[in-house]
Amino acid sequence: MSSCVALLRQTAIERHGKHGLRLIVAALHSVRRSDPESVRSSLRDCGVFLPDQAFAQFVAQYAQKDGTVHIGALVSQVIGKLNPHRQLVLDALFDHLGLNRSGEMAKSALYRAYDASRHPDVLAGRRSAMEVTDTFMAPFGEVVSRDDIAAYYSAVSDLTPTDKAYDLLLVRSWSLDRPKSGLSDSLELTNSSTMRTTENTPHPLYQTSASVIGSRSTGCTAERSFNRTGAFTKHAPTPKPGTSLNTGTTRSIV
Repeated sequence: MSSCVALLRQTAIERHGKHGLRLIVAALHSVRRSDPESVRSSLRDCGVFLPDQAFAQFVAQYAQKDGTVHIGALVSQVIGKLNPHRQLVLDALFDHLGLNRSGEMAKSALYRAYDASRHPDVLAGRRSAMEVTDTFMAPFGEVVSRDDIAAYYSAVSDLTPTDKAYDLLLVRSWSLDRPKSGLSDSLELTNSSTMRTTENTPHPLYQTSASVIGSRSTGCTAERSFNRTGAFTKHAPTPKPGTSLNTGTTRSIV
């Protein structure tokens, strides 16, 4: 990563926190003409100002033959690269949200996928899950792209010191440790203390494998003659003990 891009990232995060890089990426994507002055104007609109010398290096590095700025290459550098462990978790999130297929999703769908139930403020009773979710979602536009999520969690990565903390943040915020099929169902605690969906069916996360094995049978009924529980051993004679304590010679007569 070049020094000018590193300065751009640092300035954006300092001014706008976790959403800083996402705002830069969104501004670059919205540039109608990719000439240097238009790019610089879009950065200024985000409250990010680069010194003339730094911007000159910036333009020289990403300039194309026609004098315009290569927006795609610039966006890629602004988002940056995570270490392999963090990238693996982020890729799991992309797959979870379906962004590897479509590249974008509606804000309403992102809202439904976000899970604030394990947020520290919610667990401590300081804020409700809805308040946390609304705060998180507010800066996003009506259509959220893969680059939006990548840029946001790139900034989060810069602000998160350990891989473990980054891992837990993504896993708990998006329920990556829960069955995908049950994410859309709200849960309620019944009198029997069993988690069930609002449709009163066992939620997949709290359903043991034994309870579903064989639940979809073929409908065949075995004849009663085959139901001979213990028939092979019920009438077997009782073994007689051997006469020697030597295990090599001890025998049972059946």
